[in-house]
Amino acid sequence: MQLDTFKGLLGNGGVRANQFRITLTTPDGSLGDYNLLVTGASLPSSNINPTVVQYRGREIKFAGERTFDPFTVTIVNDNAFTIHGALMNWMEMINGANSNEGVTDWQSYTQQLIVEQLTREQGDSESALATYTLEGAFPINVSEIALNYGQNDTVEEFTVTFQYQYYTYESGSGQAGL
Repeated sequence: MQLDTFKGLLGNGGVRANQFRITLTTPDGSLGDYNLLVTGASLPSSNINPTVVQYRGREIKFAGERTFDPFTVTIVNDNAFTIHGALMNWMEMINGANSNEGVTDWQSYTQQLIVEQLTREQGDSESALATYTLEGAFPINVSEIALNYGQNDTVEEFTVTFQYQYYTYESGSGQAGL
């Protein structure tokens, strides 16, 4: 492969892992600018589990059902615990800690989460190279927040894991995927 061909395939220097935006909403409304505190994530993944059939001592594999792995984000904690509190309230709504009661209407506790891979262009008009829309998402884990006397120059972070039904994909060119 020629060097110029390789560079051409990367476009404007390739997609950068630090250029992303997560739009996180809770059943009681959007968190607004607090979405900026989401500082880490991965693009969502999916799998097609094989269906195995035995034939004359051999395993024959066929495409089976598609599954979607949980989605985890890393969030910086603000002084008011805004996102942390909103997520804890969301989980309490799903299943109360003291009562083991909660909402059972699926549409009442699920939300849409949007993950966008952004270009490197400056300004508020950042365009998305790819958009993943996670449908029917809800939190299944809000991690601990580590406390440590030795951590002088760090801000608290925690992770949240979401389960969702499926995701749709759209490229920046408008081509729909999944």
